[in-house]
Amino acid sequence: MKKFYKNILSQEAANDSYHSFMQIVLKDSNTYYEKETTATEYKTYAYGNLPATLREMDSIDKIIKNDFGQHYEFTHSYIRLYPDQSILNPHVDSPGLDLTLTVNIFSVENNPYPIHFSNIPLDMKELTVEHTSGTKNCYNLFQKHMKDYETYVTEIGDGVCCTRDIPHWRDRYKVKELGEHFVQVFYHWKVI
Repeated sequence: MKKFYKNILSQEAANDSYHSFMQIVLKDSNTYYEKETTATEYKTYAYGNLPATLREMDSIDKIIKNDFGQHYEFTHSYIRLYPDQSILNPHVDSPGLDLTLTVNIFSVENNPYPIHFSNIPLDMKELTVEHTSGTKNCYNLFQKHMKDYETYVTEIGDGVCCTRDIPHWRDRYKVKELGEHFVQVFYHWKVI
């Protein structure tokens, strides 16, 4: 199951989250860089449970539980900067990330970074560690899933939530001007 949300995060909260995160990135402390992960093949920054990302958590949690059910418990938020040439290879989320909401908190006008969600859920009986790895080999694993999908273009504050069995990916991000980037915050729930 997946669902699109227009303005699930207020513009004020999105801007606050972005600026709080960028202060950390500019200091290059308490962030780590990821190489060859599902996020990117290039240097990127990420941070968990940034307080600014949790500011509207109560209202977000109510909306998500209303649509997906009360059997989910919020676990954490995670924020990531996608630089030029980032790619999100096809994958399903790791165990314990049973429900994920991805929200755009910063994007450059006229250069969106669409996300694709398969309309064919992964049969969880077929799940292997490789399905969650987000490696280039996942293009082979998810061939049938990538033939039938929906694409979402999110503006700042918009998000898409999906259950763990939904394969998703992004194509390569190409900036139009030096320094452009895209920032997402992810909210995760587990089944209780």
